[in-house]
Amino acid sequence: MAAHGRAIKHIGRYLLGTRKQGLIFTPDPDMLFDCFADANYCGNWNRSIAMEQIDTARSRTGYFVAFASCPLLWASQLQTEIALSTTEAEYIALSTALCEVIPLIDLCIEAQQHEVPITTAPPTVYCQVFEDNSGAYEMATTPKMRPRTRHINVKYHQFRHHVAKKLISIHRIDTTEQVADLLTKQCSVTLFRKFRHYIMGW
Repeated sequence: MAAHGRAIKHIGRYLLGTRKQGLIFTPDPDMLFDCFADANYCGNWNRSIAMEQIDTARSRTGYFVAFASCPLLWASQLQTEIALSTTEAEYIALSTALCEVIPLIDLCIEAQQHEVPITTAPPTVYCQVFEDNSGAYEMATTPKMRPRTRHINVKYHQFRHHVAKKLISIHRIDTTEQVADLLTKQCSVTLFRKFRHYIMGW
């Protein structure tokens, strides 16, 4: 409990010191969807309470979605089921994020079809999903299943046809560029400031 108290005080000092800051929007005329998805595999594991607390076995999902380079959606939450590997945890996070992005893509497509003047030029409806785990990247981009991953076949493959239509493209990214790390684990001060600047503009 003492550690929790120190953490709350730390958060309070940070909020007090940045109370005059906000979100700085700098729209990109290309109007791309950018989605960063990440997971912290079994990040709450604690040997002393692992037998009693099921949450110590859950991984954390974090994602950040921007539209026209402006923050749109972000979340940090425990996964609702227990992942059996880092790859599965990352893939669940990727799928969870795209469950939010795909309806937005469909909404923009429908708006284009009805000639809604979103911008002076028709927006490019395209989602770049940045994934820093090689296993999750291969599962998301290669249309085949393996015995070790067949248990997630149905639930987490709902976005494959969007990849096939090239409405979504999966890109690898280095961990030092993964903005969603800010939502899944403790970052160094340097990375925290870098990701904060990307998200909030300061």
